[in-house]
Amino acid sequence: LREPFGGAESRSHTDGGAGRNIATITIKSDDERAGVIDNISALMSINLDHVNIARGSYAEQFADAVEFDCNASPIFWLLQAGSLPWKIVLAFVPPARFCGGYPCFLVALVAIGLLTALIGDLADQFGCTVGMPSSITAITLVAMGTSLPDTFASKTAAINEVHADASIGNITGSNSVNVFLGLGLPWAAAAIYWTLYASENEAEWRARYSGESWYTPDTPVGFAVPSGDLGFSVAVFSVLAVLCLGLICLRRAVLGYELGGEPVSKYGLSALFISFWCIYIAASIGKTNGYF
Repeated sequence: LREPFGGAESRSHTDGGAGRNIATITIKSDDERAGVIDNISALMSINLDHVNIARGSYAEQFADAVEFDCNASPIFWLLQAGSLPWKIVLAFVPPARFCGGYPCFLVALVAIGLLTALIGDLADQFGCTVGMPSSITAITLVAMGTSLPDTFASKTAAINEVHADASIGNITGSNSVNVFLGLGLPWAAAAIYWTLYASENEAEWRARYSGESWYTPDTPVGFAVPSGDLGFSVAVFSVLAVLCLGLICLRRAVLGYELGGEPVSKYGLSALFISFWCIYIAASIGKTNGYF
């Protein structure tokens, strides 16, 4: 305070002397409140620095989704335009820095599931439009549409990882999820439904399955899915899968690695595995059409 008036005066023995008064203000942190915030952050595993970085990463995801290279080729522009809606949708997936990556994993899992279901339905509708039998549609269009994401994920893992475990494990793990969960959960839900409501739908159920070879008048009502040519397709797939895994193990024993290697070795094995898929498709289609 300088030049006081209205009866106020500065005293020489105070801080500032006779001409002015100096007030010293000390700002102290609220240790109790700061402790509460730190404890909450620790309990929720929140790193405030990571949150700030992740907030910027979230914005960058949308910027990267709509970013185009002005000097790119027309094909690149066409691909970018086709993938733009999907890139914008997937930009909503939270960055991996949020909450230990759990929101990123869960949201990405839901998004992949929805996109896979959409691709599967579109492939099924296309097969129906062109008159393709449902069994052939399932092992060709639907299978490719739902499995290509796994293929690209395995390719990325094979390039970026030091070992082949992630690439091969992704394929085997994906197939185990498809078989055990993809079949097990719907079958379990259907079995529970028919256990609870079998008596209400008995007449309709018997009318539907009365022409099947396994049906008898005393067959109990329950969840039933006739196999058709499934047994043959599964047998062919199992034989080819054993050969595939056997060749991978043989490469480990002889060459010391599963993937890559000399051009003749890696390209030859790739062509062989592709031929396995072609054999499986051709055998399944031939069985469905009654060629053998």
